[in-house]
Amino acid sequence: MERPKKQPPHPFPRYGEIYSVYFNPKKGKEVGKLRPALVISNDIQNEYDSHIITARFYLTECEPLTENSGSEIIAEWLVKDNGTGE
Repeated sequence: MERPKKQPPHPFPRYGEIYSVYFNPKKGKEVGKLRPALVISNDIQNEYDSHIITARFYLTECEPLTENSGSEIIAEWLVKDNGTGE
């Protein structure tokens, strides 16, 4: 008997969840490899749109960057761990 495949708890990424995202092909200063990313687009967009908006995490400090690349705006922020686990 074949073991049932594990299904995600819901069919699309939800606001506030963290996913491993493969940032490749890279654009500009993006890192072209697997990185954690926080979902910041709302659940309605995530369910019906093919583009999910995420915020990347950095392990080291970096300069804030906002770049207009045609029809999309790329914005990055440094998120620091405050040591509280929150």
